[in-house]
Amino acid sequence: METPNRCPNCEVLEKRVRELEAQGEALQKQMEEVLAELRKGKRQAHPFGKSSDTKGPKKKPGRQTGKGTFRHREPPEQIDRQIPVPLDACPDCQGPLKQKRQHRHWQTDLPEIRPEVTQFDTESGWCAACQKRVRAQAPGQLVTATGAAAHGIGPHLAALAAKLKHENGLPYRQIAELCQTLFGIQVTPGALAQGSQRVRKQLDPVYQDLKAKLCQASTVHSDGTGWKVGTENACLWVFGNTELTLYTIDRRFGHGVVLDVLTPTFAGVLVSDRHGAYSHALLKQWKKQKCNLHLVRNVKTLLKDKTRGAANFGRDLLYLIAEAMDLARRRREVPDFAEKAAQLKASLSRMLSPKRRWSDPGNQALAAALFKDLPHLLRYLDDPDVSATNNQAERDLRPAVIVRKIGRCNTTHAGADAHAGISSILSTLRKQGFNSMSGLRKLLSVPSPSFDTLTVKP
Repeated sequence: METPNRCPNCEVLEKRVRELEAQGEALQKQMEEVLAELRKGKRQAHPFGKSSDTKGPKKKPGRQTGKGTFRHREPPEQIDRQIPVPLDACPDCQGPLKQKRQHRHWQTDLPEIRPEVTQFDTESGWCAACQKRVRAQAPGQLVTATGAAAHGIGPHLAALAAKLKHENGLPYRQIAELCQTLFGIQVTPGALAQGSQRVRKQLDPVYQDLKAKLCQASTVHSDGTGWKVGTENACLWVFGNTELTLYTIDRRFGHGVVLDVLTPTFAGVLVSDRHGAYSHALLKQWKKQKCNLHLVRNVKTLLKDKTRGAANFGRDLLYLIAEAMDLARRRREVPDFAEKAAQLKASLSRMLSPKRRWSDPGNQALAAALFKDLPHLLRYLDDPDVSATNNQAERDLRPAVIVRKIGRCNTTHAGADAHAGISSILSTLRKQGFNSMSGLRKLLSVPSPSFDTLTVKP
């Protein structure tokens, strides 16, 4: 059979195909080598495919040799019942036993939980002076309603639901399921939501007392985070220190919330970030401390696109802030602390002075903005009780952010007010070393709850 004529283009294309096939085989081989190397190293996925020469765990499980002395655990303070467990014969062969010894083991368990129903036989009467009917209310009685609403939840269950909802972020639906499963109590999510609002109303004197105490504090940290009330955008604000916490949810994002909470007569030091709400003209006379860590983040963001001489301003500013924070930490160790603090403040003043012009527009804008806050940047060098950072408010916001992630925000303004009030009391109880569950239950069981009630540990 005669071979057909081949054109030059066919030979070129066949040669190109052979080259591409060779390149494909080489890439396939290279990819297999890379995958083999990856299997030998650490991976974020499952631990299969590791090489056989991988060493085992560096530490054995359990207590390490020489790491402390093992002591017998002390017996519990309260023993509710004691059960003797004799051993008359070997359980395997029923043979006699010699050299018997006595052993003790303690077991902590939950008792059988039964709902406790209390009946309140109250009285009501018509007051001629007030021109209304009044009703008696016993301590610990959260609701005085009759008729279809005559059966409500008590302070113990209300405290548990408030803790699970406002501290742990569980939705009311899951709390209702837990009540049915663990305690045999049938309660609807709506009843729990209404109970939470009643708890907030009853503990409003405690909330107002916390607010009054906070206004008289020497130092208050403040911060905020986004929140939702229904479909409306809002802000969850926190004001607190090492002993007190106050949350408030407001649709306003400005200075009005700060004035409403701390009042215009606030005489302490307000520690915050560089949000514009804290720099309003109505707060001009306040003593403030701007968070140095937020300032460090601003400077580092500025330095990302700076090169050569344009980066000198940011680097010098970072070095000065680090030196000031380190000096504050070693306040008691430095003999000439006041002199060095004065030098740092003078250096910062010269660096941010309006008379000094920076060729880079970004540096000039940051210097002008920081010059307005110059008295509030290094105040912690003058007052040892003032922190250089706003970490306290950040820590207070973290539980609220977790609750927002797990249980979402609030549907109604009444629910938002209940969440802010109850969360404030629970956080304050934790800060002062109380059991938040027991403390909230005690506040709900007294006729006139107040901040002084918290000073006696339950």
